[in-house]
Amino acid sequence: MLESILLGAGVPVVVHSSTFILIKSMTGRDPLKLMKANVVGFILRLVLYGVCIGLLAVFTEFQLTVFVLSFMFVFVLLHLAEAFYFRRLFSSVNSDN
Repeated sequence: MLESILLGAGVPVVVHSSTFILIKSMTGRDPLKLMKANVVGFILRLVLYGVCIGLLAVFTEFQLTVFVLSFMFVFVLLHLAEAFYFRRLFSSVNSDN
């Protein structure tokens, strides 16, 4: 069960962190570049999540319900954190102008 929880939490952390770093480096502090970078990040996340979950399904055995609940919980938290980060970043950009 612990393996399922760790896998469910680990996959979104690794995928989301890597694409977040990519998006952050592409946009800098320019809100106009954010939309393009988010689309690229979204497509990249879709592919990476599919590959990771496919590999896990083939090469490991885990409890599906525990994995999905853990995955969803961390997935939602990471997206909320990213949304608040960009909101704070771009509100400070708007106040600088």
